[in-house]
Amino acid sequence: MATGRAIEVKVQVVRRPRRPFLSTRARGPIALAAGTLLLAGLVWAAFSVDTIQSAYATLTGEVISVDATTKSFGIVAPGDPITLTFQLTNRGSRPIRLVGCMAYCNCITPPELPYTIATGETRDFAIAMTNPNREGLNRDRTIGQPLILFAANPTQHEIPLRIKGEIRVNPAFQTSIP
Repeated sequence: MATGRAIEVKVQVVRRPRRPFLSTRARGPIALAAGTLLLAGLVWAAFSVDTIQSAYATLTGEVISVDATTKSFGIVAPGDPITLTFQLTNRGSRPIRLVGCMAYCNCITPPELPYTIATGETRDFAIAMTNPNREGLNRDRTIGQPLILFAANPTQHEIPLRIKGEIRVNPAFQTSIP
């Protein structure tokens, strides 16, 4: 008869240490180069434009900047005229052609388009909104209408804008919108 002997085998799992994506030696020069590049871009933007908003527009690739993308007409009574003006500035090196405007409500009337904004020019973009006074049908309403301005520019072909405000039957007893 054969006698059984137990054989013990010790298995030791050896794991290779994980190497970092970048070695410790390479991280310093890469961070220094990225910081220097960022600083050079900020200095260039600061000296090539006149305001912080235009510097931001230049760095982000915006050619047409808007004074405010959302405008409020406040609180008005039914039948009162509503007009808002957005100031558009061409920060690019070439004239920009504005070719159209899409409003999600047929009560918003943009100005005649197309027209061209010359380099460095600031132009008003006035929007009119119909506000009918219908006897017996008037009610309080909050308005928040988006519209999109289209430009013939490959880097910034859409400029989103928004109109907001309130129409109140008796606006004298209401507080104003911020």
